[in-house]
Amino acid sequence: MRTLATVAVLVPVGALPFDFGRYHADGVGGAGAVAASSAAAMGSGTSSTTTSTSATASTGGGCSAPKTPAAMACPPQCASCPGVVTCSINCSNGCAGNTVTCPAGFNCVFDCSGGNCQGAQFQCPADYSCLLNCGGSNGCKNASLACDGGPCSMACSGSAGVCSGATVACGTGKCSATCNGASKPTLNCGSSCMCGKC
Repeated sequence: MRTLATVAVLVPVGALPFDFGRYHADGVGGAGAVAASSAAAMGSGTSSTTTSTSATASTGGGCSAPKTPAAMACPPQCASCPGVVTCSINCSNGCAGNTVTCPAGFNCVFDCSGGNCQGAQFQCPADYSCLLNCGGSNGCKNASLACDGGPCSMACSGSAGVCSGATVACGTGKCSATCNGASKPTLNCGSSCMCGKC
């Protein structure tokens, strides 16, 4: 008599384009940390929920594949450069009311997970991925994100008023907002190849 064995095959989840899969806003209200890898994003139920929401908003459509920056030295305005191609700009010391521009030639993450970004104007790179990560009470209130040709997103935590009055001016690339609470930004889709609102 032969015994048949059942084999379960686990297929790993493929990495999403930089900005929507590898970085996310902490969905537990208050300050959140920017996750530096898709593995870290899978570390808690709340974070993985945010990642899947972002994936839905940024897949499909008639968009071309995002460009990959060439590795360069980390510019001084970047707090760190994950993978050598992404500039993480930390606004913990306050970006409120200022214009903050991503350096040329990099993917960009504007980290406002600790708040301090009220009324700030964020300028994305011309061709690469861009994310504004918002957390804290009124953290990105009245802030604006100006997108360009690459994938672009604003991620809002569940904190009170975190993205109240905030706007996203989409470029020609994928454009989205993800929200873990009632506070939502306004998306101006323009000529975006795919636009996904909260």
